[in-house]
Order: sequence, then structure tokens, then C-alpha cells
Amino acid sequence: MDVLFRSEDDAFKWLKRSIDDLEQVSDIKFEGWPVLRIKFEGRDFRGSVPTRIMPSILDFQKEVHRTYCILKYGDSNLKRLTAEERDRLEIVVKVEEGSSLFEVNLSEKFNEIVSGAINKMEGRHLVGAIALAALSFTAPTLWKDYLNHQAQIQNMETQVEMSELELEKLRIFREAAAKTPEVAPVIEGSNEFKNHTLHKLQPQDSVSLPGSNYEVKGSVAQDLTHKPREQSKEVRLDGEFTILSVESGKQDGYRIKAQRRTDEKTISVNIPDGTLTDQQKDTLKNNEWAKRPVLMSINAKELRGEITAATLVSVKDLPKKQE
Repeated sequence: MDVLFRSEDDAFKWLKRSIDDLEQVSDIKFEGWPVLRIKFEGRDFRGSVPTRIMPSILDFQKEVHRTYCILKYGDSNLKRLTAEERDRLEIVVKVEEGSSLFEVNLSEKFNEIVSGAINKMEGRHLVGAIALAALSFTAPTLWKDYLNHQAQIQNMETQVEMSELELEKLRIFREAAAKTPEVAPVIEGSNEFKNHTLHKLQPQDSVSLPGSNYEVKGSVAQDLTHKPREQSKEVRLDGEFTILSVESGKQDGYRIKAQRRTDEKTISVNIPDGTLTDQQKDTLKNNEWAKRPVLMSINAKELRGEITAATLVSVKDLPKKQE
């Protein structure tokens, strides 16, 4: 079965079918959708773009990269992207002449994501995952739901009314998301992008999604949003790991893929040249071949519960009595 996405309605249709009884999928393609269109109005938005808005656009680019990494590589570490992949995934923001209407056509980028992930995920599972990702960024229903969720958190009255159709779309989205946990970081990232975009509005500004009845005043946005997400934090990961693979690095050193035994989480760990002694290198090699666990000390960076970077500090054999 071929799956074609040409509109938001197509996305919700295929998303519902992915929950129910979607048959074997042979091809997935995007044509002219998804498109993110955001209109800014205010003193600083008259054919111009204030610099305070730029970080949210960069945020959006990162989330496109993150979607690709999660669906192709199984984690959100953006360092996995090659220069060629970054080039193919680079978004182009169109600003209409004489206005501050931002438009980003993502169909080519999502076709790139599909081509990267099609051999990594079962086709019908990928349909649900890719539809969730596209809708989380572009569907007015999800922008409304984000604001209403923020209002609930802050014990404010619901700011945006939703029609019965929108509520049904939201139900489908939530049901599919619950069955596709690997997309949770993408959905969370899309909400951070919404937050970052709205948080930068001045009280006299407003933002809307053309073609829908979604419009938010800057004064309301400031009450409902929070400061953009924190930067990654330094953490230490010490414990037992099984080495799944070893590969050469792009510049120096090399990288291993290791699985933590406590929760079976897979982590990509960089090993710069000169980090390990000859004895530690032998420990790494011998235990990889034998698939025996080792004790590793790792310096890492964590963002939103995900390990975004990890560097090996030391490795040694487990005491024999623990094997």
C-alpha cells in the first residue's frame, strides 16, 4: 500500500488508520505538505523580523534534525547527523514581501526523513510516527492544545475554544502518541518551539496561523509561556554496560554504542584519542567480542531526559563474582 500525505486531513486519516488496521506499507510520500505558516503582527513586524524571533526559528531547525535522528538512528543525539544530512534537512523560511508571514514548506524535508527511516522501522509504524511529527509542528489543533495545557498548569481559564472536529483530531493524536513512545521527544520539542515562539512576543504583538481561527495576543502569550528550555546539563554515567559495536570517528578517536544494563538504554559514547591505556583498549575489544558487560565511567550531557553527548573516561572488567 502506498501512503501519500498532501494535507493535514490526510495526516489525520493515515494516523487513525495506523492505530486501527493499516495494511503493509510499501511507500510513503509527502507532496506540498506539511507547511508551517505563522503570521506575526505588531510594531516590529511590518515587512521586518526582530532578532528576538530568530532563536525560535533555529529551534525549529533543531527539531527537524531531531525528528530525523530519532526515526533513523533511534535516539535524539544531533551529533549523529553528517554534514550531508544537515544540508539536505536545512529549512528555508519564506517571508512574504511587505508582511511578517513566515512560511516553511517541509514536504521535501519529511521525504528525507522517510528515506532515512524506511529501512529502520516497519512501514506502517513509520506512517504513524511521521504523521505525529508533522502534525505536532503544523496543526492548529495542536497549537491550541498547547495553550490550553499551559492554561491548566497555571490555573487559568481555558483560552482557546476547540470544535468537536478538533477534539476528535486531538483524541486521535493522543491515542497514536501513546502507542508511539519514540516520538515523545519530537512532540515535546514541538511544544518547546511553540513556547519559544510565543514567549518572545511583546504585549502589543500577536501571532496567528493563517487558514485557521488560531490567534494569540502577546499579553496572553506572556502569561501562558515560560522561559525557553534549559541548556543541556553535565551528568556522570557510571555503571555496567554491554558494548554493542565500535566504529571509527569522523576526525579523531572512535565511538562505541553501549547498552546500559540497568534500563537497556543504548548510548553512543565518544572515545577521543589518548583517552584509554593499552590495557583498557584490550578490555574494550575483548569484551565487545565476547558480549560481556564492563564497568564504564562516562561524562555526558543530558537534555530533557535524553543523553545528547557522551565521552568515555575509563573502562574495566567486572569483578569475576559479578559476571
